[in-house]
Amino acid sequence: MRYVRLYLLRDEFTIEHNRWVHDNGDETLRLNYPNLNSSSIVFDVGGYLGDFAFLINEKYDCTVFLFEPDPKFYEHCVQRFDSNEKSFPLNYGLADQNSFLTLS
Repeated sequence: MRYVRLYLLRDEFTIEHNRWVHDNGDETLRLNYPNLNSSSIVFDVGGYLGDFAFLINEKYDCTVFLFEPDPKFYEHCVQRFDSNEKSFPLNYGLADQNSFLTLS
């Protein structure tokens, strides 16, 4: 099916995903922000275990605000960034209104 989407249907998402994988995007492009520096502020929305926040802070020495609404993952990030003065885990999500929601 992937072959059909990629070569026959020329599905744009499949083409770009294929290019991302070919370019090893998770290891290269995902952290490629040439305008970031030690004065920059980055929001990691949905921080999960804090991997992106850790890598982007390590690469650019920027300040990172990590938003993670799940208490278990938030607590993991608090412990992970305890000694990092430029990373701030926050135990809430971002939305266009104030609300309390159930995560599932």
